[in-house]
Amino acid sequence: MKKFYLAFCLIFIGYSGYSQYQIDFDSFTLGDISGQSTNIIPWPGATSSPQITSSQSFSVSNSMQVRNNVTDDVVFQLGNKTSGSWVVEFMMYVPSNNVGYWNIQENESTLPNQWNADFYVGTTANGGATGLITHDQSTTTVSYPSGSWFSVEMNIDLDNSTLSTTIDGSVLLNTVLYPGSQLGGINFYSVDVNNNYFIDDFKLYEFCYVPSNVSVTNITTTTADFSWTGTSTETNGYSWVIVNAGDDPLTATPVQTGTTATGVTNVSISNLTPESDYDFYVLGDCGVNGNSDLSSALNFQTPTTCLAPSNLNLVTTSDTTVEVSWTISPDEMNGYEWFIFITGADPDTDTPVLSGVTSTGDSSVSISNLTSNTTYDFYLSADCSTDGVSKLEGPLTFTTLCSPLASFPFTEDFESTSNTLACWSQIQEDGTADWTFEEGSSDGNITTAYSGIQNARFVSVQGINTPITKLVSPILDLSTLNNPTLSFYYGQENYVGDQNEMKVYYRESSTDSWVEIAHYTSSVDDWTQEVLALPNPSSTYQIAFEGINYFGRANVLDDVLIEDNLALHSNNVETFNYYPNPAQSSMTFSGKSVIKNIQFIDILGKEVMNVFPNKTEINLNVDHLKSGIYFVNVNIGNTNKTVKIVKK
Repeated sequence: MKKFYLAFCLIFIGYSGYSQYQIDFDSFTLGDISGQSTNIIPWPGATSSPQITSSQSFSVSNSMQVRNNVTDDVVFQLGNKTSGSWVVEFMMYVPSNNVGYWNIQENESTLPNQWNADFYVGTTANGGATGLITHDQSTTTVSYPSGSWFSVEMNIDLDNSTLSTTIDGSVLLNTVLYPGSQLGGINFYSVDVNNNYFIDDFKLYEFCYVPSNVSVTNITTTTADFSWTGTSTETNGYSWVIVNAGDDPLTATPVQTGTTATGVTNVSISNLTPESDYDFYVLGDCGVNGNSDLSSALNFQTPTTCLAPSNLNLVTTSDTTVEVSWTISPDEMNGYEWFIFITGADPDTDTPVLSGVTSTGDSSVSISNLTSNTTYDFYLSADCSTDGVSKLEGPLTFTTLCSPLASFPFTEDFESTSNTLACWSQIQEDGTADWTFEEGSSDGNITTAYSGIQNARFVSVQGINTPITKLVSPILDLSTLNNPTLSFYYGQENYVGDQNEMKVYYRESSTDSWVEIAHYTSSVDDWTQEVLALPNPSSTYQIAFEGINYFGRANVLDDVLIEDNLALHSNNVETFNYYPNPAQSSMTFSGKSVIKNIQFIDILGKEVMNVFPNKTEINLNVDHLKSGIYFVNVNIGNTNKTVKIVKK
């Protein structure tokens, strides 16, 4: 029988005594056990009895030794029980190279005419197996620790004629047939010349039954009535516990606990929380026989008089605003209260970033003063006037957009260090694939990024015109640009006749339709630059690169550049030449007029190099520059020109 020791409020205690008896032999006199207990008698016809010894003991200081004389024979009387479920426990020690034995007898004092179970420890003259404990009426076995104390627990259920036995917690017998009609005694016998074993802490007690048919009625917002079918073994009433649904009643902090008086099989419980989910458990207190196991969980929910709103829905979001709608509560009387937290915060304990109320009947709210590119959790409750406030509905998690980019030129290199990489979004037009940020393509000729370590990559999977996904830029404020231009590097290599495609789109705002401005259908097996004019510039502009899978090599994209009046796509610019581009260690600038000044600006707008040649040709060492894109301002003759170079 399992014994539960529950931590909450010290209500559920372990065994404190036994209704029948327990013997630990510590008060016995060393020597022959005969006559030292009214519960122990010699087996009829026995010529010797076991000895009380202090050479071995499980609990200080004595135990009973059954010697190897083939004559020690004793019966622990159990009272010829004819009904009920009974437990016999004892500790046993069998030294190495020795064996042991015990049996269950039908009668306790007259010459037995029936042995209801024989148990052999090791290989004995009458049966058994080396290193195992066996039972004469079954084929199951279990090992035991030779030379160490181990526990034996037998449950004899006379009402159902079953026998269960565990050895040190391992199951030897699991509700096998008990052949007898009563429980008479336990016989310990010196089974052969190798016999030698010790017994300590012998116990007999009646099994404590678990309450059944647990039910609940009259559930209100804060109260509930419980009842159950009582047991014949309960002597000191029942203990009950309520925990939050799903919690472990043995370890979790209870919501409430309590007890009932002897014979009382119902309880009314108050002070519950409305609109909550609970589990109820009950066990029987069998007095000196300990507690029963817990009943099965009875789940119940308390209702509410103030229903929460439902179906929170994100309507729109911008860099600083959000609009949320919901299905109204039928109990709402005074509007709704909303809260916004940084995502992951605890709404019960943490301070909200923003909060507010709406008017009666409202089913949406628009909220401003949010931080761009930030993830929040939205919660909402209904105000039901005198019926209180509903529980919080939520969270609805959302992320504000990045603030519009208004500083140009703007370059996206898709590196993990990019400050704007998180501002790109994706629209899955067909299927569920996304662009990823990795090095090179899926295979083939393009194995590295155009610059740096990472580029954007679409998929190469089985499919024809699917999946299709747009990689969407942050919002771009192009209102101050006279001639906005888009430049990028891409590749989409043919794979055994299969060819991925890519389209380029723009839209003037998030509510406008996408407009296609380019469609690339051919195989491109090396990084290739494209330049496109951006029509109809606005302050809420976006571009998108749409990957279209046909199972070709994966689409790749890198170094997206947006600037005004881009004039840098030829290495021959009116009055001077520059080469090589891309450059690795040096570059040459030459012209017909005197080159007065050459200034290198990185993509963050920082000057990294500035020279004053004052001659028509110069070779510059650029080996010290980091790999990436640079804008080079050249002052030649009476004009200024800007070109873009790539440093490998």
